Amino acid sequence: MTGTHNDSEECVIARRRPLAVEDTVTTENSASDSPALVERDPPQIDGWKLEGLDYPSFRISLVAKVMDRLTLRHMAKHTDLSMAEWRALSRIASSSTGKTVGQVAELAWADRAEVSRAAASLEARGFVSRRKNPADKRSPLFTLTPPGEAHYLALRAKRSDFHRLIIAGLGDDDVQVMDAMLLKIARQLQQLAADPDW
Repeated sequence: MTGTHNDSEECVIARRRPLAVEDTVTTENSASDSPALVERDPPQIDGWKLEGLDYPSFRISLVAKVMDRLTLRHMAKHTDLSMAEWRALSRIASSSTGKTVGQVAELAWADRAEVSRAAASLEARGFVSRRKNPADKRSPLFTLTPPGEAHYLALRAKRSDFHRLIIAGLGDDDVQVMDAMLLKIARQLQQLAADPDW
């Protein structure tokens, strides 16, 4: 299962007005030390609920499209890597012993051909190197080079800031609940993706 989305589709999200003091209440059971802000009357977002498509999974797709657009914008400010190259670089960085194209594709939920092209591009740029795989001569292992590691660490810090900003309005309990629900949905999607009759 891949993590790509169609960026050509239009998704209009209304601008949210700034949250004013009179729009909020505090809660005593917040997971953090500071009281949580809860909107009494959250503004509506155009397209959030549509007749016949009133499903949380539909809204996940809307959020994913906006995140994709913001990710592309954010990446363009901090690197000239493509998203495919960044996905490959970050997964290769997860192992000091190296990763094959197939292993990277599995970790990134991406197509093997896309990962293969990205790995070749990263190698040409000097960000990764390949070596023989004693377990499978047909699948070389890719590891980060010193320039690749430096670029990865710098960009990872920027990407971490990006993701922290997205969930800045959520408490620790909210994040744990959301992660648990997303994991259930991801497992269901993987089952559907593995079903040839679907």
